[in-house]
Amino acid sequence: MKKVTQKNLNLYMKLQLKIYLHIAKKHLYATEDDFHNFCSAAILQDITPPQALMGMMAKHTISVYDAVNDDAQGIEISIDYWREKIGDNINYLLILWAMISLDKVR
Repeated sequence: MKKVTQKNLNLYMKLQLKIYLHIAKKHLYATEDDFHNFCSAAILQDITPPQALMGMMAKHTISVYDAVNDDAQGIEISIDYWREKIGDNINYLLILWAMISLDKVR
């Protein structure tokens, strides 16, 4: 693994966060109800919207685990694949944060 300086890591994280926030916003505002899919899934399963989100996120988390295990076995994983899979998880966590924050403020 290459050595990364704190300065480069900070710059990279800021850039990625801007990208992920943009993607998360597009996902959130797909309908008039920011959390429509999560609320609908919650109703169908008789659980809370955050629980529904975590269920949907599980698929993406498993993809990251699989990629980490494949990489450890020497299977080449493209940077685009890493970006997509890790980005999906970051987006779900950002949406969860928004969902919980809005609920606590109301």
